[in-house]
Amino acid sequence: ASDDGAGVATILEAVRVFLKKEIQPKNDIIVVFSDAEEASMMGARAFVEKHPFAKNVGLVLNFEARGSGGPSYMFMETDGKNGKLLQEFSKANPTHPTCNSLVYDIYKILGNQTDLTPLRKIGGIDGYNFAFIDDFYDYHTAQDTYERIDRSSLAHQGDYLIHTLNYFAHSNLNDFEAAEDRIFINLPFIKLLHYPFSWNVPLLIIAFLLITSILVVAVRQEKINPLKALKSFIPFLLALIGNSLMTFGLWRLIMWIHPAYKDFLPGFPYNGYYYMGAFMALNCWLCFRIYQKWLTKHSINDLVIGPIIFWLMLNLVMVIALPGGSFLIIPVFMTIAVMACSLFTEWSADNKLIPFAILSLPLLYIMAPFIRIFPVALGLMAMALSSFLLVLVFGLLLPVFSLASNLKYVRLGLVGITLILFGIATANSGFNENKRKVNFIRYYQNADLNISYWGSFNDKTDPFLDQFFGENSEKGTLPEELVLSHPFIKTFKKTENKPLASCEIILHHDSIRAGKRFLDFTLSPQRSIVMVNLLAKSDLHITEMTVNGSPVKASDYEEAEFDKKKDDTILQYIFSHAEKDVRISLLMANKPLTFYLKELSYDLLSNDLFQIQPRPDYMMPQIVSDAIETIRTVEL
Repeated sequence: ASDDGAGVATILEAVRVFLKKEIQPKNDIIVVFSDAEEASMMGARAFVEKHPFAKNVGLVLNFEARGSGGPSYMFMETDGKNGKLLQEFSKANPTHPTCNSLVYDIYKILGNQTDLTPLRKIGGIDGYNFAFIDDFYDYHTAQDTYERIDRSSLAHQGDYLIHTLNYFAHSNLNDFEAAEDRIFINLPFIKLLHYPFSWNVPLLIIAFLLITSILVVAVRQEKINPLKALKSFIPFLLALIGNSLMTFGLWRLIMWIHPAYKDFLPGFPYNGYYYMGAFMALNCWLCFRIYQKWLTKHSINDLVIGPIIFWLMLNLVMVIALPGGSFLIIPVFMTIAVMACSLFTEWSADNKLIPFAILSLPLLYIMAPFIRIFPVALGLMAMALSSFLLVLVFGLLLPVFSLASNLKYVRLGLVGITLILFGIATANSGFNENKRKVNFIRYYQNADLNISYWGSFNDKTDPFLDQFFGENSEKGTLPEELVLSHPFIKTFKKTENKPLASCEIILHHDSIRAGKRFLDFTLSPQRSIVMVNLLAKSDLHITEMTVNGSPVKASDYEEAEFDKKKDDTILQYIFSHAEKDVRISLLMANKPLTFYLKELSYDLLSNDLFQIQPRPDYMMPQIVSDAIETIRTVEL
């Protein structure tokens, strides 16, 4: 429902609203529902490679989901600079834009792909992705249902499309080229702050000069003690390292106590948000505990020096390595203003509190989403990174905390919040029909050696998996002799070899053309397989290749000729419901063709050769589970 029924629903509703206005758009609007995104984005590739509409597309709006809730983030895709795309998106004026250039940089580095990617790579078309990523535990499971989708996430997607559709239907789509990239971050009231990359270095230099000037003047006026300022790094680094190590170690302990958490991809269980809140409260408590004596015995003007210099160094790293994150200079300027007020005014503590709090709001607004997004996107093991970020925020908030008359009750409150949230998380660590336990089972068979194994992603067995593994299972990856494997396999056991029918191979033609061998053959499945893989058993050069009459190109979709090394995939073919056979023709070097033929089916639980007890109601299969995978050697 969420991936990607939510995208289809968003488009249908927005188009309905658009048509109801009865306004003739300047630009044609093409609605594309592309299939097989998970299978190498075949639908999007078919559209951009074969459909005549694709030749004139000026811009793509793509709607995605990687979970069933949370805010929808905007990610641009372009082979050029992002400046023009960003400015046009800002003019579309969505109500709640959620995006920033650091996440955009990380998105590009990680090499993420959506249906927009082939349109950009093959068709050179720019566009925007919109996707929500929370509640990953529903992603690609039986729980990805209409009822579980967060309605505010759907509304956010709809708001994006209503605004962008209304704007781009009447705007110029021929000029998205930009001279430079831009930094951007969403902020309250102004919605989207953006400025050129060329400002990064000057802003960093200005911040450095301002901090240096303040330090020089403050030292001369004896308002800052250089030695004590240098010592300010001690509690700050203790908090940084201590919180990160504590969070990492404590989560490892929790994973040991609750091994089923390892089965969630990417390591975010149903009670994960309670754990996030508990860790944040615990991290804040440790920060206050470390700074307890320092805040009473040292001037706040000395204590803030370490954190702000660290932030300055962080911004230097950003400018060099991740320039999209250079908006982190904004909190530095806010803290510089706080320092100046603290050092060079005679304001009382009561008069300082409100302006200091106001100047700290951009820091909180900018950093809070990052503290939250890393565990959501990468799993709760990334809480250690969030702890690191939280301490960075804490360091710049020291001037605000110093104005509090008694932090004892704050620390006690944090302890209480930590215990309550850990307690709630523990109480909700079990499974039921609404929060089902995931498990994985697959039957692997090497027909050449007549050996078969059960394999599972689960580290620990459960009542369903016990029927496959019993007491004599082994830990680790599948044996090399099987040839078949998967990097997520953690448990395996040798089992009975079943007489599984393999594809019949029908040779239609085998001849020599201009010193090259031409082969034409059909793979005819003898059971309900959904995919075949052909893996080279030796190096191979292919001049031409067609599959069911369609030409196959190299992996970059540009060159007709391509080389395959030993163990490389020659072809991965996914059967549609209408197809029964796959016909392959090859023009290649005049030599024998030897390959592994892998066949995959998802009929393990219904196959008559197996007697498998079904899962209890509180369990569900993990993605690509309940499958039969076989391999054999073919020589032609």
